[in-house]
Amino acid sequence: MLLIHNLAMTRACLRVTRYKSQGFTLVEIVVVILVSSILAIGIVGFIGDSVEGINSSANRNRLASSGRVAIDRLSVELHNSLPNSLRASSVGAGGDQCLEFIP
Repeated sequence: MLLIHNLAMTRACLRVTRYKSQGFTLVEIVVVILVSSILAIGIVGFIGDSVEGINSSANRNRLASSGRVAIDRLSVELHNSLPNSLRASSVGAGGDQCLEFIP
């Protein structure tokens, strides 16, 4: 009789276990959503910082290129100026200094 009772209990436990393992509980789903959200926020922050760095680098590159063009143009203009026509003024009150030449 005890063996039959144990066998019936084992079958009942298997049925309960079988029904329990067919899905996720609400707590498990909420934990997965929470962990996924934390990971997504970290990834988005990392990508945002990368995009900001790329934009900053492109802006610096554009400014450096503009500076090179200005220096090259000034170099050509000074090279083509008349001899002994180059004159630099003294430093003014605001720290400004002027370069004058006759082309």
